[in-house]
Amino acid sequence: MKKFSSTIPFLFYLLTMLCSCSEVHFEKPQPVWISKNETTIPKNIQGYYASGKDTMRITEKRIVDTKIKPDFDLTLSDSFLLKIYNHNYFLNIRSEESNWTIIMANVAQDYLILYGLSFKDSTVQKRLKEITTVKEIKDSSGKIIDYIINPTSEEFRKMLDQKLFNDASDTMKKIK
Repeated sequence: MKKFSSTIPFLFYLLTMLCSCSEVHFEKPQPVWISKNETTIPKNIQGYYASGKDTMRITEKRIVDTKIKPDFDLTLSDSFLLKIYNHNYFLNIRSEESNWTIIMANVAQDYLILYGLSFKDSTVQKRLKEITTVKEIKDSSGKIIDYIINPTSEEFRKMLDQKLFNDASDTMKKIK
């Protein structure tokens, strides 16, 4: 079983490959007002999913890429948290820098729809900066390589209300 380290987690990999998003990382897992992390993945999203040539399996505690990265296995842990709010599933994935990538997912019939927070969309960028403080991380040449935010509960709710988590253009169909 492969643990989260420098390997890019499957959903993060999938999200990045499909939408080529500029990454926005969070200082803390979200939503912060939900103190309870789920210890199991709900039955309604467990199963096999497909998107293009890729397939993944979601079990009680794991998300496994079964085709593109067959050795990839994410298990609920201190580095991979699941929080549920208002029928949305928030997958919180800790990076080596201890920041968090957050992917919002929801279920619509036999589909799992993934949403991400892209900083490439200038409207999202403007709204996000109006809601919360955005730290820009730059490389040695001055190019922005990362964005870090630490929204309060109220700010995160505004982000959800304004639908800043855009459709990541990935819908995975449940195949069994």
